[in-house]
Amino acid sequence: MDKDSIGRGGARRRVLGQAVGAAASEAVYSEFAKTGKYDLEAPESVNRAIDQLGLVKPVKDQTSLLRLAQELRVSTIVTGEVHDWQIRSVAGGKQADVAIKIKVLDVASGLPVNGALVNEHSAVRAGDPADETLINEALTAAASAGVATIQGRALPTATVLNTRIDTALINQGSRTGFVNGQDVIVVRGREQVATAKV
Repeated sequence: MDKDSIGRGGARRRVLGQAVGAAASEAVYSEFAKTGKYDLEAPESVNRAIDQLGLVKPVKDQTSLLRLAQELRVSTIVTGEVHDWQIRSVAGGKQADVAIKIKVLDVASGLPVNGALVNEHSAVRAGDPADETLINEALTAAASAGVATIQGRALPTATVLNTRIDTALINQGSRTGFVNGQDVIVVRGREQVATAKV
């Protein structure tokens, strides 16, 4: 990328880049909240738990993420990162492009169970609009697309009805998304007790 394509120089990009991660987090949180399908922890609660555990922000390593999830008493944790962002001069004005990655971790197993990698852009704005405005618009579009992707790929769940020595009967099947040969995680409450194969 040339210097003009990433904003007003390296120092400007670093300063703006510090706000991009926070804006992306807020956009993804907002999109999950809009669905009304999830019981979300407020960002203030998450930040308080991070401080209480003495973790360094942003929390990235899986061990710390799982500690945070256990402190918050949640079964799933959503993480993400902004892979890239840029402001481009295009015919008629300027446009922002962003690439974000969203990952959903199952706390009981510590395994990623869903996610999305999304590239989106803002509308082309004439004149000299603020870089922050363009980036926030692109982040909102990326968050919306990412959450929609995650919802479209929700993993099936089932209840164990009966067990034998090395098999279990569950109350769901292929009509609800289970596939022959699929690996599954078996939990009791919030603790993983086994892995299995359909």
